[in-house]
Amino acid sequence: MVKPKPDAILIKSAYAVMMFLAVSQGLMSPYGNWDMLCYLGSVISWQEASAATVHGQTLAAIKSALPAWLFDQHSQNPLSREARDFVQVLPMCQIKPLYNGAIWLFHAVTTASLPASSWSVSALSFAALAILLWRWPIRRVSPSVWLPAVILLTWAGDLPMASLARLSTPDCLCVTLSIAAIGFALSGRPFSWFALAGWLATLARPDAAVLIGAFCAYFAWSGRFGKLPSVCLLAALVASLWLVGRLAGSYGWEKMFVYTFFSRVPNLAEADLRLSADMYWQALSGGFALFIAAPRTIALLVLSALGLTGRFMRPAADGRTHRDLLMLTWGCLGLRFLIWPAWGEDRFYYGYFILILACSVELIGPYGQALWQRVQNHRQSIAE
Repeated sequence: MVKPKPDAILIKSAYAVMMFLAVSQGLMSPYGNWDMLCYLGSVISWQEASAATVHGQTLAAIKSALPAWLFDQHSQNPLSREARDFVQVLPMCQIKPLYNGAIWLFHAVTTASLPASSWSVSALSFAALAILLWRWPIRRVSPSVWLPAVILLTWAGDLPMASLARLSTPDCLCVTLSIAAIGFALSGRPFSWFALAGWLATLARPDAAVLIGAFCAYFAWSGRFGKLPSVCLLAALVASLWLVGRLAGSYGWEKMFVYTFFSRVPNLAEADLRLSADMYWQALSGGFALFIAAPRTIALLVLSALGLTGRFMRPAADGRTHRDLLMLTWGCLGLRFLIWPAWGEDRFYYGYFILILACSVELIGPYGQALWQRVQNHRQSIAE
């Protein structure tokens, strides 16, 4: 049995510690973001029909869980100050039933408060994500390269990936399920594993359908998945999204777009919000300016360019898959941005970032190893 090298043990230990720290922050020091009120209200509304009761129970729940200053800030927010306005916001969160269900289940099983359940779901999802990335099917570089890259993505910059564990939102749950689905496919697991995890990801956040649908189509085209099962899954995703939207009373893309980017009116259900071409272009150009200026985006673009260059300079036998997946991921990110150009909120994009990082590392690997070997040989020749 080959003993692991000391540096490999050190890197794996550092990875475990850094991921444990992120999970601990999520459990012990959550952000207590306003979105939590919307999700808690959605859960409470499953059993309470009265707007006043839903509003009152939501405020009572967060009052005991948040600092006084943060409670005052949330309770005086125009969207949650009045019961009538608050319940009109709930369909925004009711279209994400998996996260709401996870909050309810955690609350029922552990007797933790609803606010604590909301951030615990995110923290535990991050723990699962850390395990998935530990076990990610990286083939051309060692864990001594891959794990530090993940640590960097987790902690570097403003609102790094570790922040997902501290948010009371479905983002971490969605990222974990999306990465699980694609990891299952790349590891050769049965199609049903991909299908289940991918479908659940869309129930956590509907926009996950962009990534899951595109990867399903690619895997079917490349022969990894059967054509008929893939078509059935794509049809099921569309039907599921439509049904969830109907049951949740979704306001539709146009109204939610105008509300999010231009007019956060309290009486959302009654407001007549229309989107013009000029408004869409204004939102798109503003988001693109943030995209270009974001250090994390620039770093990933540079890494992708290095990966594609490495693929060209020293192509691996099966490197085409990672080249295709890298370009597909950027294409999906672009499509997601065109649908909802909310750049500056990286929590929406960490699933894409992880895949870009993984594919780039795989493409750089063979060229980097060959370059390192040349350096070593040169040093040896000088020494001789």
